[in-house]
Amino acid sequence: MIAHRQIHFPLQRRLIVNKIDILQVAPYPDWDVDALERHFTLHRYFEAENKQTFLANCAASVRGIATRGDTGASRDMIEALPNLEIISVYGVGVDAIDIDLVRTRGFASPTHQMS
Repeated sequence: MIAHRQIHFPLQRRLIVNKIDILQVAPYPDWDVDALERHFTLHRYFEAENKQTFLANCAASVRGIATRGDTGASRDMIEALPNLEIISVYGVGVDAIDIDLVRTRGFASPTHQMS
């Protein structure tokens, strides 16, 4: 079972929102991070001193990767995330992502191309 973070709002009726865990591989502009944080729980891989330990600690809960075209997602990273459902690429290109592994695992990898 995948763990979710719950947010409780002090309304007359309590609203519970489950936020999906996302591995943020590289820095994004603040305005994009603000938007992502409203909807997801971000695990900032790029800030981790020990990336292998960091990934192991959040691997079971992560369902998505948010990366950039110049950074990608390595085979080891993808394989370490058993509940991964999607890789989102901010920018241009998927050369830094193991596309064959993505196809084998059967999840989505859309790109957000900047104009």
